[in-house]
Amino acid sequence: MIPFFRKIRKKMADDNKPLKYMRYAIGEIVLVVIGILIALQINNWNEARVKKIALKEHLKNMVESLNQDIKNNQGTPKNIDEFRFYSMLYLLDISGHEPNYLTDFEPDKNFVPVEWLWKGKIPKQFDEQFVKVAIRWLEITTERDENYESALEKIKDDRLFSYIEEPALKSTIENHYWKDNFRFGSGEIKRVIKYRNDWVEVLNSAGFNSEFIKDPKEVIEWLENSPEAIAKLRNLASNAKWRCESFDIISEDAKLLIEDLNTYLLENK
Repeated sequence: MIPFFRKIRKKMADDNKPLKYMRYAIGEIVLVVIGILIALQINNWNEARVKKIALKEHLKNMVESLNQDIKNNQGTPKNIDEFRFYSMLYLLDISGHEPNYLTDFEPDKNFVPVEWLWKGKIPKQFDEQFVKVAIRWLEITTERDENYESALEKIKDDRLFSYIEEPALKSTIENHYWKDNFRFGSGEIKRVIKYRNDWVEVLNSAGFNSEFIKDPKEVIEWLENSPEAIAKLRNLASNAKWRCESFDIISEDAKLLIEDLNTYLLENK
């Protein structure tokens, strides 16, 4: 048997077949490698296509989320903070104090709270019932759930953000949600809670219960002679003003982002 194979090997060597075989083998290897590369490219292309389809759905959901945010921002939360803000200006005014940190602010003289908070305009003179209502609402705030997850976070969780092909749009999205978090995120929630707790503490230490004010005149007299209480009240007023402005700023910003998102979706059907 060995001599037989030796004859075959000798014949292949004589005919230069090893070289032909090597060329054939290399050609086969090249074809296999090309096939693998094409398959990988097709797989990557298909994966990118699937990701882009998923991204479009996320962006559509983002538009819906932004519209809901605008609706919420111009609804109950803003109504409450507007009422709290003007109520605090009222309390500061009738107790003889200026809201000295608001030198560049002109209150809306035509402001009217929603009826479920107060019927009619904010009183200009002492009003027992309004003082009770104002004190009751001072410590009530609307806070976003700390577990809130933005539409941007959902896109990033699914690793889809990089598939947005326009750098300007990516920047606009990130800037919007950064501003939203800055104005309504966990840091702001902690600040609101601190100002509220500081006010409740000084109110309780003076012997008052915000839920049941027996004599509103006593509260005003206390405010007239309590720099600490006024300082806490001003902090609350400042925060309420900030929140009212934030509702409008974020809402207008969201409207512009919605326009950009709709344009992008239309151009990338």
